Amino acid sequence: MDAKVVAGALFDGSVIALVAAATTVCLDLFGFLNLMLVGAFILGAAEEYAFAAAAAPHWERLAAGALAAAIAGFLFDRFALHPLRKRGTTDLAVAAGLAAFLVVLGYLAIFRLDVSVSLPRSVLSQRIANIGGFTFSELQALAVALCVLACVALHIAVYRTRFGLGVRAAIENPAAAQFMGVRADRVPPSAMAAICAVAGIGGAIFAMQSGLFAIDIPATILISALAACMLAPTGSVSIAVVFSFALALVDRAIVARDPALSAFATPTLMLIVIAAGVLLRTRSAPGAHQKAPT
Repeated sequence: MDAKVVAGALFDGSVIALVAAATTVCLDLFGFLNLMLVGAFILGAAEEYAFAAAAAPHWERLAAGALAAAIAGFLFDRFALHPLRKRGTTDLAVAAGLAAFLVVLGYLAIFRLDVSVSLPRSVLSQRIANIGGFTFSELQALAVALCVLACVALHIAVYRTRFGLGVRAAIENPAAAQFMGVRADRVPPSAMAAICAVAGIGGAIFAMQSGLFAIDIPATILISALAACMLAPTGSVSIAVVFSFALALVDRAIVARDPALSAFATPTLMLIVIAAGVLLRTRSAPGAHQKAPT
């Protein structure tokens, strides 16, 4: 396979993996598909464009994207999900996520980021390195490094620390969590902030490469992330990341073979993968093979 295709797949896979990692952790902790993560991704991209227009250093652009997404995630959980959990109306969580996503679009419209804006591509994408005949840009290397670091940090924070246990306790049994000294009104919002920050980093990295901002950026990335989550077991960050890179490689291979076909083939393939993943989850769910009482 062409080395250029592989290098492009590494970049795309890194962006997809960041969103997929955030999505699979959110599914595991909160138990629903949080559409706010789409808003977090777009917020991260929007901050990258805003700071790039001011000629800010790259680290400031990434930090701004992560911070904006984290603040949005914290506010979303604290003022939308927390009241719903207290009332036991978890079925409204998906609707709350959609509402939060629409609020993000409104925010972009207010600050006149609702139209396409073009900026010069990052200088990191123009700096080329060559190792053993494998050519890649500094931006592609940065994307892979940030992906690994962010996903590992998220996994450790959620599954290897007392903080992660506190999040689960606060969501599953708030009364018991408070008895144990866990602040049910602060710990889950902090977890949501971390999850959204990871998605925001993905948006910022993608914006560095694309050079173009639009509200619909890019549907394929988000659909591919959801496809990776549906294939991976719930909460398995590493497996979701592996599937993300695999799907990115397939996408790049399709584009290299027939660019005209990729606009239709890639989204269709991802939707098929999502449907297959949902079917597998449904069959493996507890009680899926039990007969209804007669």
